[in-house]
Amino acid sequence: MFLFAGLGNPGSQYNNSRHNLGFTIADKISEQYYCSKWKNKFKGLISEGIIDNKKVLILKPTTFMNESGISIKEAVNFYKVSKDQLFVIYDDIELAPGKIRVRFGGSHAGHNGVKNITNHIGPKFWRIKIGIGHPKQIQKVSSYVLGDFSSEDNKWLDDLKFLVSDHIPLILSGDNNHFMSAVAEKMNKIKPPPSNKNFE
Repeated sequence: MFLFAGLGNPGSQYNNSRHNLGFTIADKISEQYYCSKWKNKFKGLISEGIIDNKKVLILKPTTFMNESGISIKEAVNFYKVSKDQLFVIYDDIELAPGKIRVRFGGSHAGHNGVKNITNHIGPKFWRIKIGIGHPKQIQKVSSYVLGDFSSEDNKWLDDLKFLVSDHIPLILSGDNNHFMSAVAEKMNKIKPPPSNKNFE
């Protein structure tokens, strides 16, 4: 079984925040592949389905970002998911808006959700990092990531969500490089504008 865990914070006030990009992508994957309705389990919301003839579990931890590892650890242990079949989807301020990186292991790079997951299960799992841009000033990071995407951002977010979801079969087949290049090729044509111009 493959487990895709999208990170975010529960509550309608966070629905369009940059920090909830992982939730947003998880929702799109579940919708696009006609997965099951979301239900409460593992201190989160789960949706199950079959993608490219492979069983997939999609998880949105509802423990708040800083304790995402609690939910993910429960799901990993229950289904005995191997670490090379666990993919955590989250926002990354070090990448330009719309940029994608897929990496196995590494540091948490200051992302509190990833830090907590590492504390609970160790650092060896796949990360699907999606760029949201940087606010330029370190003291503005919190308000930036918890703030909503702008109306300008929303023009490219729908394309990004579709592209990531549409190319998930490449991830399932182990072709992570092709996944990154396929999404990047389309996003380069869209050319998302900087998200941080109001935070300089």
